Amino acid sequence: MAKKITKREKQIIIDTILGWSDSSITWEEVCDECQTVLNHRPSRQTLSYHKEIVDAFKSKKNGIKNGKNKLKRPSSLSIAADTIFRLESDCYRLEQENKALKQQFVFWQYNAYKYGITEQQLNEPLPPVDRGRTDRKLI
Repeated sequence: MAKKITKREKQIIIDTILGWSDSSITWEEVCDECQTVLNHRPSRQTLSYHKEIVDAFKSKKNGIKNGKNKLKRPSSLSIAADTIFRLESDCYRLEQENKALKQQFVFWQYNAYKYGITEQQLNEPLPPVDRGRTDRKLI
């Protein structure tokens, strides 16, 4: 029986995929790389069962396909330090924004439960936009 992937192993696999530096990526290569990192070789089916791993794989595959996988070397260390600082600031800001959105979701989830709103009602599509146009042709 196949060994289940723990949360820690899942994060290691995702980090391995996102840190992939080869010019191509396949599920077999990912499984082989996982064997060296995890000391056991998960199957492709095991990896593709986890949505986060599949999303990381697709993201990396698209990045390689679109040529966004190439590293650009900064011209100096100060430029590199500025870039790192800016990216870390953006990351912190996005983490805080994500935290606030998750908190807002908890409020909405509680209120939906409190007022008896079902998941089906929450997932209803938006009504079509009517901007007052007519479908008849102008003469």
